[in-house]
Amino acid sequence: MLSVISASIVTQLSPCWNSLTKKGEIFGENELAQHVYQVRRGAVRSYKLLSDGRRQIGAFHLTGDLFGLENGEWHRFTTEAVIKTTVRMIKRESLQAVAETDAVVARNLLSMTTSNLVHAEKSHAALGTQNRGGTSCCLYSGNG
Repeated sequence: MLSVISASIVTQLSPCWNSLTKKGEIFGENELAQHVYQVRRGAVRSYKLLSDGRRQIGAFHLTGDLFGLENGEWHRFTTEAVIKTTVRMIKRESLQAVAETDAVVARNLLSMTTSNLVHAEKSHAALGTQNRGGTSCCLYSGNG
């Protein structure tokens, strides 16, 4: 979504870059959501750690994808780099301020949020098709 925001607005947001090695954590579940992130290169996974030690994957984020936009103050998932990855970090409050005055940015953020909801619904439906061993027999990976 940030690719459709003008370069001048991106400059106003004062993004910074963070390079991570494989399995490098970007943010943890229940940490304060102060930034929104965009994958510049590499891949990121979001997950919840279950009480039995397994990870429940929430999503995979690839080059260009935005993630970490929460509707509350805290992150609901942990995210980490799957491979060597670079992400752009944008202060959440800066992005919110721009969205309040730029209808295109606000519309793009709404579109991204809606796409994430559709993805979650499809993932939830896929989890309903588990075998007796408790493992999912399919994994949804799509853009909507």
